[in-house]
Amino acid sequence: RSPISILVANGLNDVALAYECGRMVTGPFGYLVSTAIHKKDIYRHYIGLDACMANLMRPALYGSYHHITVMG
Repeated sequence: RSPISILVANGLNDVALAYECGRMVTGPFGYLVSTAIHKKDIYRHYIGLDACMANLMRPALYGSYHHITVMG
């Protein structure tokens, strides 16, 4: 199922999805599932995620660990 069909099936018809970084982040697995952690309404509506490029680069830069589960 496509992400849009899942949103529509759950009553979220008027939603626009914006993608960043493409397959470089998700690889051959399809989707990066994350959690919305804050909302910002300035000139447009923005949703902050717990999986931004700054968070994903941290393990490589500082040697920290983030558990990622591959589903499917």
